[in-house]
Amino acid sequence: MTVVVAVVGVGVTLMLSITERARETGLLRAVGLTRRGVRAMVAWEAALAGSAAALLGAVIGAGYGLLGVRALGVGFDSWSIPVPTLAGLAAGIVAVAVLAAVVPALRAGRVPPIRALQNA
Repeated sequence: MTVVVAVVGVGVTLMLSITERARETGLLRAVGLTRRGVRAMVAWEAALAGSAAALLGAVIGAGYGLLGVRALGVGFDSWSIPVPTLAGLAAGIVAVAVLAAVVPALRAGRVPPIRALQNA
């Protein structure tokens, strides 16, 4: 259920971003960017946002974890973050972001350049 909510949330955000930048997308299409190029641009934007979210989430999560351990007074000798688990979670976050970008990317690629420039 959490993944579905994440996909919908990211998808709506990307759709809003693409709608607000319709003129920019239309201009790029008018100067020769293909539909595939527009879709790739949206997918890369989603992947970059997902990567930033994963990095920020890992740092904030580790910080809160450390604060929680100290607040509870639980002693430990070493601090360890399981890198393979963290890498898998980061890859999952990026995959969800790219999956959420599919519909907005398809819609952005379908808009004719002249229509995007007229309506913006």
